[in-house]
Amino acid sequence: MPNQEPTLYSLKKTTMWFAIVSLILLGSLIWMVGQDYARDWKEWQKKFIELRIEKTKEELRQADQKIDKSKLDNLTQLLHEAENALKDHQSDYQTLEKEVDQASVKAIQAKTKYQNLKQFDDSFKFFFEKYQKRDVRKAEEYDKKLKHLQPKITEAKLALEQKEKQKQEKEAKLAEFTAQEKKLDKEIRSLEQEKIRIEKKLKAIEPTLAKEILNAPMIDFAAPSLRIQQVVLEDLYDDYHFTKVNKVDRCTTCHLGIDQKGFENAPQPFRSHPNMDLYLGATSPHPLEKFGCTICHGGNGHSVSFVNSAHTPHSEEQKEEWQKKYHWHTLEKWEANMLPINHLQASCNQCHQNVMSVPQADKLNQGRKLAEVYGCFTCHKIKGFEDRWKPGPGLEHLQSKVNREWIVRWLQDPKDFRTTTKMPRFFHLSNTSSPEDKEKSNAVIEGVATYLLTVSEPVSLTKSPVQGSLQNGEKLVKQIGCLGCHSLAGMPPNNFGPELSGLGSKVTPEWLYSWLKDPKHYSKESRMPNLRLSDQEAADITNYLLSLRNSEFENQPLPEMKPQVLDDLALGYLQKNMTRADAEKELNNMSHQSKLVFLGKKIVSRQGCYACH
Repeated sequence: MPNQEPTLYSLKKTTMWFAIVSLILLGSLIWMVGQDYARDWKEWQKKFIELRIEKTKEELRQADQKIDKSKLDNLTQLLHEAENALKDHQSDYQTLEKEVDQASVKAIQAKTKYQNLKQFDDSFKFFFEKYQKRDVRKAEEYDKKLKHLQPKITEAKLALEQKEKQKQEKEAKLAEFTAQEKKLDKEIRSLEQEKIRIEKKLKAIEPTLAKEILNAPMIDFAAPSLRIQQVVLEDLYDDYHFTKVNKVDRCTTCHLGIDQKGFENAPQPFRSHPNMDLYLGATSPHPLEKFGCTICHGGNGHSVSFVNSAHTPHSEEQKEEWQKKYHWHTLEKWEANMLPINHLQASCNQCHQNVMSVPQADKLNQGRKLAEVYGCFTCHKIKGFEDRWKPGPGLEHLQSKVNREWIVRWLQDPKDFRTTTKMPRFFHLSNTSSPEDKEKSNAVIEGVATYLLTVSEPVSLTKSPVQGSLQNGEKLVKQIGCLGCHSLAGMPPNNFGPELSGLGSKVTPEWLYSWLKDPKHYSKESRMPNLRLSDQEAADITNYLLSLRNSEFENQPLPEMKPQVLDDLALGYLQKNMTRADAEKELNNMSHQSKLVFLGKKIVSRQGCYACH
């Protein structure tokens, strides 16, 4: 036996390890294919198919119940009788069928002969017209041929008409045999029309072996019934930081009934979208194929995973439920999270910007109104509110309108004077209610009042030249349209102008009369129009409005301000820009009035009063 050649490895061991590795690779491949195939959305689609089958079977049952069974049985019996009658005359029927076939053949032969002659006729006419002016001899030859051919064409046409008539007569006789049967069959189909339609629908959605094969792993690239559904929105893009891609919404991969009526009571994610006449319906202003889902709801439309789609719970209870069922968590690197359902109308503002209100968006309209009334746009930049007027009155000529005592009482709590005021309370709040805080607030209020009266400029006022009538003034206020923008005590608040209740406790007679005569004389930015009142009318309204007083507000005691607290507050602000020694020196050189003005200016700037006034 010859000696074996020496080798560097054992062939047997190599073969064994090669087999083991091959099995591991095969198992890995099977696992990888299985993991790729096992997608949550496929399970949802299978459940939706089951739901559709169940729903369709219920529709089929209801359609079957609507059929008049006695009428159907009667028609079916008549149809059987008609079929039996036809069987009894089967020989006559077959004989007539042969006669119809023979008549059809003869009609075709006659038609063929007629068409052949017509072709010759058309050809002779063409050459006759061609040679009529160029070659008279040839033209005469073709004219003779036409005249010779004409009787044959007439004879062939008459023969064709005769054969066609014979054929139609035999077909009519043949149709008489099956007329009753066809009539009854049509009536039965009409009676079962809805049931037949639903049966076809059910057959189309029921699982079959062919569908299962096409949905199998490695074959589902061909024509699977389980597939990702998507809407591509033209001219809209998602920004993925380094590139922009077309906005694609694949939400309908799981939300399969979202644009279909009839799934209003189905469990999620199969429920129909509410208000289909407004959203997603084919005839709605927001059809699915044009608007998709994420343009309103937000979220990641490219994803078909519950978590990666960036769903957002609308409550803590729902958050806990999602965490247990779907292992939900907030996406760290996705900014456009889905809007909670209770904030969904916020997205309407993307398109509906230059309109007074958005139809059927009550929350958005209310939010816009509140932002306008409370002047949110004066501190925050809000698109659509760039050129709005300030919500509060101008303070440039305040010293000509009110006195120091009114300002001090007003700043204590604006709602003590007017419960409907939009101005918030800045002082004596729950978190500044200690005795020390109250002393500081009193000093600050005194400073703001002094500053506003000091820096405001006086404006010339006119005293009423006539005596006003209170009764006539009340009548005028109700007649000339004052209550279109303003309100009185006991009336719903009006957001166009301030409430007029208590006005007599606030302004002077001269200011009110001058304001009524010409509002822009006091404030050029005023929205109130010049009502062109006569002196008597202005005096009457002045007299009436001054009678509307707030006695409780007037009788409030003015708070005491401690000079030491004023000094401490002023010193604190001075120290922000200089050393303590310099601040104390500057404070000692300031008068009491100067300290109040300095403190008031700092507070007005800090609180941002200029944003509204």
